[in-house]
Amino acid sequence: MKSDFSEVQKSIEKLDQEIQERKKEYVSLKILLYAGILLLLVGGIYTNSTLQKVQLESLEKSFSSFQSKLNQDIGNIEVALFNSLQQQGKELEQLITNHQKNREIVNTKTQFESLKKSFLKAEKDLNQLENIDPQTKIAISNYRKQTASILSFYSQSIRPLIKPEPTSPPSKK
Repeated sequence: MKSDFSEVQKSIEKLDQEIQERKKEYVSLKILLYAGILLLLVGGIYTNSTLQKVQLESLEKSFSSFQSKLNQDIGNIEVALFNSLQQQGKELEQLITNHQKNREIVNTKTQFESLKKSFLKAEKDLNQLENIDPQTKIAISNYRKQTASILSFYSQSIRPLIKPEPTSPPSKK
């Protein structure tokens, strides 16, 4: 029985040693498992942070590119607006010049008409005086020649200034 007891005791010790070894292996495996999990966690965090940095850099580049394009577009719009305003200013100056020329033409035409009326009135008065004496007739004839040349001169100098009115095309019915 003692031998059985010692065998049982040896078996128990052997089992106890195996249990101790299994505990050490189990602890080692636990440590490896936790180390692996920790390593995966740290790697995930690192990867996530690296990806965020790359995305942030990409966003900054995109924003910078967008901002430069926007600034370029605004610059182009400013140039186009400036050119348009200059063109409109030139057109306005031309309109003002044309308006002033038209006023001068109207004033010249008015003066010409007034001068023509004065000459016609003088002509009527001269017709009444024509019956007086021959010297007066000669003076009246000279006056009429001078008047005709003055009227002809004014008429020729005004004609190029007066633009003919455009005729509208016949309407179709």
